[in-house]
Amino acid sequence: MYNIDETGFAIRAVQRSYVVVNKELKTRYRAQPGRQEWASVMECICADGESISRFLILKGEKVMSSWIPTTALDLNWHFSSSQKGWTSNALGYEWLV
Repeated sequence: MYNIDETGFAIRAVQRSYVVVNKELKTRYRAQPGRQEWASVMECICADGESISRFLILKGEKVMSSWIPTTALDLNWHFSSSQKGWTSNALGYEWLV
């Protein structure tokens, strides 16, 4: 039995952030300045503890080698790209085959 999970996250440089509070509504908003790029990561684990190498999907036409830290290559991760940095059936198939 296997379980596959996917999550998306924003890649951005850490910058100063501001918290805006409306005193009347008691609601908090957090502004995140700067441009964000989206990426997705997929992982798969078996009930017996074995796992498939993680699959990271970056935003772009093609994956550039400069995008990938050498430490990730040592971990045998798989990398691909899509226009929005999200997964698709085709990318999922690419990862599993």
